[in-house]
Amino acid sequence: MSSQSAVLTGLPSVDKPWNSFYPDEVLNAPVPEGSMFSFAFKNNKDRMDKTAIDFFGNKISFTDFFLNSRELANALASHGIKKGDAVSIVSLTTPETMYLIYALNYIGAVANLIQATIKPTEILDYVHRTDSKYLFVLDKILEKYGTFEPDVPTVVLPLGRSASGIAGVVLKLTAKNYKNFISYKSFLSEKSEKAVESRESDSPAAIIYTSGSTGHPKGAVLTNRNLNSVAQQIAISGRNYLPHEKFLNVMPPFIIFGLAMMHLCTYSGMTDILALLPEKEKVQKLLVKHKPEHFVMGPAIAEIITDFEGDDLSFLIDVSGGGGYISLELERELNRVLAEKKARSIYLNGYGMTEVSSVISINHKTKFKEQSVGLPLPMTTLKIVDLNDGHELGYNQEGEILINAPSVLLGYYNDPEATEAAFQIIDGERWLRTGDIGKIDEDGFAYVTGRIKRIYTVHSADGLYYKLYPQRAEECLAQLPELDNCAVVVVEDEERDSIPVVFAVSSLGESAKELICNKLAADLPDYYTPKSVQLLDAMPVTTSQKIDYKALEALAKEL
Repeated sequence: MSSQSAVLTGLPSVDKPWNSFYPDEVLNAPVPEGSMFSFAFKNNKDRMDKTAIDFFGNKISFTDFFLNSRELANALASHGIKKGDAVSIVSLTTPETMYLIYALNYIGAVANLIQATIKPTEILDYVHRTDSKYLFVLDKILEKYGTFEPDVPTVVLPLGRSASGIAGVVLKLTAKNYKNFISYKSFLSEKSEKAVESRESDSPAAIIYTSGSTGHPKGAVLTNRNLNSVAQQIAISGRNYLPHEKFLNVMPPFIIFGLAMMHLCTYSGMTDILALLPEKEKVQKLLVKHKPEHFVMGPAIAEIITDFEGDDLSFLIDVSGGGGYISLELERELNRVLAEKKARSIYLNGYGMTEVSSVISINHKTKFKEQSVGLPLPMTTLKIVDLNDGHELGYNQEGEILINAPSVLLGYYNDPEATEAAFQIIDGERWLRTGDIGKIDEDGFAYVTGRIKRIYTVHSADGLYYKLYPQRAEECLAQLPELDNCAVVVVEDEERDSIPVVFAVSSLGESAKELICNKLAADLPDYYTPKSVQLLDAMPVTTSQKIDYKALEALAKEL
């Protein structure tokens, strides 16, 4: 382990107690240089015969992966796409989508990754906003749009092109012919130009949109250095991603964790098993079939593990997660099931966001704490600052989480005001303001305890004003096993200024409402008494599978 000194100042960002977990060679590792393509290619040059992708039974080697990406890069160049141009992509994680992302990266163009669940009019807004030269859309997504007439050249990505076996035959036979769009085969056939490789570390590589649960989605511009550094930090942090191992990838590329995990697999030489969507039964079948060593999930899809009917998960050596708050009860239930089914990993919770290229802290099998989001990655520093005056706080004191790391975004696309507001300059260094409330303990473990934007002032019955934290109510209600899911939003109130509204999913029906009100009354101050309790069949979620608070707030305002 590192020779890092013990606590000296009482300030986590100065002492960096988490560094004691990492060997000196990890702490002193250089920040990666070059493009995503060159970084991954260099690291795999001695294992090109190994399997890079497993897609519907088709095993694609690293040789074919890089050759296919370069072939597509030549086609992109032949169609006039050049360094700095944006190309929009609406797709799930398929081999062709991966080739496209790396082909764009090869020539220095930018992949504008658009959510597959939004309306066609919104897609065109993102296309126009970035002045994209082309739009690529997965055929199965295009089928759902009905009449769609984009005013930019549009290429259809075929889902079944790289699939084999029965699935491949079915996908090819059922594929529609879109006469008004450019076929992928036709696009590839143009080879008049040879692509010139770009290897600039600080040039933009991708634009990923925030989930939009608290406002209009912003386009986070991520550079090659951002995405390379997060892949390297995860790989060297002691998690031992080895070339012969398999990784089950269930996140689409338009979610930052999908893109980052895809790049982690490609860089580290693991086999990336592609699951199109995080659907419980299909993912469970892939777990049984492929027996991957690594699986990343989140609280929203925890039932993939908790409802797993088989009795053997011994192949899992790394079960990591994040992307939202996880209750202590669910964390322990996951670990109970994992232990019962002989998995060699507990649930290793982590923390990240689009703006930091995915992950910035994670628990480890040899060093973890319940309810924490783990230790910062080896090139990452966290700071907790006071919500009022911004001064740094000591251990176990709650304030806003600030991040300084090579994975922090370049800025928000064409939005200088949002970019400026996202950063705080401290002693000449650029720190990302997360908007999350948290703390760091003496061992360096980080905890996320709330959101700044979800703090409200309430006028209590005693005549005084208090701070109301919806997450506190959610954590209280998460202790009720009768609730499958719950969320709390706040609406304006004439007497109390702010008043909670509870949304819940429960098989109990109407009797769940009384249970919820009694629990809040028993455990929390009276100003947490809800205006109403609303029962839902399912909780609305964003494209990144987080609770869609924006949608719930709209429902609450109608009450």
